[in-house]
Amino acid sequence: MKLEPLFRSADNRLYFLDGREMPVDAGKKSFPENVSCEKDSLVFVDMPWETVGKDEESYNEEFLARMRDFLKKMEDVPSYAVIFPTAESIPQSAAEKEAFVASMKHSARRIKGAKSVVGYAIPGYIDAETFVSEFSGKHSHYIYFSHEDSVLENPSIVRI
Repeated sequence: MKLEPLFRSADNRLYFLDGREMPVDAGKKSFPENVSCEKDSLVFVDMPWETVGKDEESYNEEFLARMRDFLKKMEDVPSYAVIFPTAESIPQSAAEKEAFVASMKHSARRIKGAKSVVGYAIPGYIDAETFVSEFSGKHSHYIYFSHEDSVLENPSIVRI
Protein backbone atom coordinates (compact mmCIF):
# COMPACT_ATOMS: atom_id res chain seq x y z
CA MET A 1 0.00 0.00 0.00
CA LYS A 2 1.65 3.17 -1.20
CA LEU A 3 0.37 6.39 0.35
CA GLU A 4 0.28 9.66 -1.49
CA PRO A 5 2.13 12.54 0.19
CA LEU A 6 0.01 15.13 2.00
CA PHE A 7 2.93 17.49 2.59
CA ARG A 8 6.08 18.76 0.95
CA SER A 9 9.18 20.29 2.41
CA ALA A 10 11.32 23.15 1.16
CA ASP A 11 13.83 25.49 2.76
CA ASN A 12 13.70 23.41 5.98
CA ARG A 13 9.95 24.08 6.32
CA LEU A 14 6.83 21.94 6.05
CA TYR A 15 3.96 22.77 3.70
CA PHE A 16 0.58 21.31 2.86
CA LEU A 17 0.38 20.48 -0.83
CA ASP A 18 -1.84 23.55 -1.34
CA GLY A 19 1.09 25.77 -0.26
CA ARG A 20 0.00 26.61 3.31
CA GLU A 21 2.84 26.29 5.81
CA MET A 22 2.38 23.77 8.63
CA PRO A 23 3.80 25.15 11.88
CA VAL A 24 6.33 22.79 13.42
CA ASP A 25 6.67 22.76 17.20
CA ALA A 26 8.68 19.84 18.55
CA GLY A 27 7.43 20.69 22.02
CA LYS A 28 3.98 19.31 21.19
CA LYS A 29 4.23 15.62 22.02
CA SER A 30 1.54 13.04 22.34
CA PHE A 31 1.18 9.34 22.89
CA PRO A 32 -1.69 6.86 22.52
CA GLU A 33 -2.76 7.19 26.14
CA ASN A 34 -3.21 10.97 26.01
CA VAL A 35 -4.64 11.97 22.65
CA SER A 36 -5.16 15.70 22.34
CA CYS A 37 -4.96 16.45 18.66
CA GLU A 38 -6.48 19.50 17.05
CA LYS A 39 -7.53 19.84 13.42
CA ASP A 40 -4.56 20.34 11.10
CA SER A 41 -2.10 20.19 14.00
CA LEU A 42 1.23 18.42 14.02
CA VAL A 43 2.34 16.40 17.03
CA PHE A 44 5.55 14.56 17.71
CA VAL A 45 4.90 11.01 18.84
CA ASP A 46 7.63 9.25 20.82
CA MET A 47 8.71 5.87 19.47
CA PRO A 48 10.91 4.45 22.28
CA TRP A 49 13.47 1.92 21.10
CA GLU A 50 13.18 -0.01 24.34
CA THR A 51 9.41 -0.37 23.85
CA VAL A 52 9.51 -1.14 20.12
CA GLY A 53 12.14 -3.80 20.78
CA LYS A 54 15.85 -3.82 20.13
CA ASP A 55 15.95 -6.76 17.71
CA GLU A 56 13.73 -9.06 15.66
CA GLU A 57 13.22 -11.43 18.60
CA SER A 58 11.96 -8.68 20.89
CA TYR A 59 9.75 -6.50 18.68
CA ASN A 60 6.65 -5.51 20.63
CA GLU A 61 3.88 -6.07 18.10
CA GLU A 62 1.17 -5.23 20.66
CA PHE A 63 2.66 -1.79 21.25
CA LEU A 64 3.05 -1.21 17.51
CA ALA A 65 -0.58 -2.22 16.91
CA ARG A 66 -1.72 0.26 19.58
CA MET A 67 0.45 2.92 17.97
CA ARG A 68 -1.06 2.19 14.55
CA ASP A 69 -4.58 2.44 16.01
CA PHE A 70 -3.70 5.78 17.64
CA LEU A 71 -2.28 7.13 14.38
CA LYS A 72 -5.35 5.93 12.44
CA LYS A 73 -7.63 7.79 14.92
CA MET A 74 -5.67 10.95 14.17
CA GLU A 75 -6.88 10.71 10.57
CA ASP A 76 -10.44 11.40 11.72
CA VAL A 77 -9.55 14.83 13.15
CA PRO A 78 -7.46 15.23 10.85
CA SER A 79 -4.21 15.82 12.62
CA TYR A 80 -0.71 14.67 11.74
CA ALA A 81 2.22 12.96 13.41
CA VAL A 82 5.96 13.03 13.20
CA ILE A 83 7.46 9.91 14.73
CA PHE A 84 10.19 10.86 17.18
CA PRO A 85 12.56 7.91 17.78
CA THR A 86 13.94 7.89 21.30
CA ALA A 87 16.35 5.74 23.28
CA GLU A 88 16.94 5.63 27.02
CA SER A 89 20.34 4.14 26.30
CA ILE A 90 21.75 5.92 23.27
CA PRO A 91 23.29 3.47 20.79
CA GLN A 92 27.06 3.84 20.71
CA SER A 93 28.54 1.08 18.58
CA ALA A 94 27.94 0.59 14.87
CA ALA A 95 26.00 -2.61 15.67
CA GLU A 96 23.76 -0.81 18.16
CA LYS A 97 23.11 2.01 15.70
CA GLU A 98 22.26 -0.52 13.00
CA ALA A 99 19.87 -2.30 15.38
CA PHE A 100 18.26 1.04 16.31
CA VAL A 101 17.63 1.95 12.67
CA ALA A 102 16.31 -1.57 11.98
CA SER A 103 13.91 -1.26 14.91
CA MET A 104 12.62 2.11 13.71
CA LYS A 105 12.30 0.75 10.17
CA HIS A 106 10.25 -2.12 11.60
CA SER A 107 8.02 0.40 13.38
CA ALA A 108 7.49 2.19 10.06
CA ARG A 109 6.38 -1.09 8.44
CA ARG A 110 3.83 -1.62 11.22
CA ILE A 111 2.33 1.88 11.00
CA LYS A 112 2.67 2.36 7.26
CA GLY A 113 -1.08 2.42 6.59
CA ALA A 114 -1.61 5.47 8.79
CA LYS A 115 -2.10 8.51 6.56
CA SER A 116 -1.53 10.77 9.58
CA VAL A 117 2.21 9.99 9.64
CA VAL A 118 4.16 12.78 7.97
CA GLY A 119 7.56 11.22 8.61
CA TYR A 120 10.31 10.64 11.17
CA ALA A 121 12.64 12.85 13.16
CA ILE A 122 16.28 11.89 12.67
CA PRO A 123 18.03 11.30 16.00
CA GLY A 124 21.26 13.28 16.34
CA TYR A 125 23.22 10.13 17.20
CA ILE A 126 22.32 8.39 13.91
CA ASP A 127 23.82 9.22 10.51
CA ALA A 128 21.06 11.15 8.72
CA GLU A 129 21.92 9.91 5.23
CA THR A 130 21.80 6.27 6.38
CA PHE A 131 18.53 6.84 8.26
CA VAL A 132 16.80 8.43 5.28
CA SER A 133 18.10 5.89 2.77
CA GLU A 134 16.89 2.99 4.93
CA PHE A 135 13.34 4.39 4.94
CA SER A 136 13.11 5.82 1.43
CA GLY A 137 12.52 2.61 -0.48
CA LYS A 138 9.19 1.72 1.14
CA HIS A 139 8.24 5.10 2.58
CA SER A 140 8.99 7.59 -0.19
CA HIS A 141 6.22 9.94 1.01
CA TYR A 142 7.90 10.51 4.38
CA ILE A 143 9.45 13.84 5.25
CA TYR A 144 12.36 13.99 7.70
CA PHE A 145 12.93 16.37 10.59
CA SER A 146 16.04 17.42 12.52
CA HIS A 147 17.52 20.11 14.73
CA GLU A 148 21.12 19.37 13.69
CA ASP A 149 22.61 22.22 11.61
CA SER A 150 24.75 19.84 9.56
CA VAL A 151 21.66 17.80 8.61
CA LEU A 152 19.68 20.96 7.85
CA GLU A 153 22.13 21.81 5.06
CA ASN A 154 19.72 19.62 3.11
CA PRO A 155 16.76 21.99 2.52
CA SER A 156 14.31 19.08 2.30
CA ILE A 157 14.86 18.24 5.99
CA VAL A 158 12.45 20.21 8.17
CA ARG A 159 13.83 22.17 11.13
CA ILE A 160 12.48 21.24 14.55
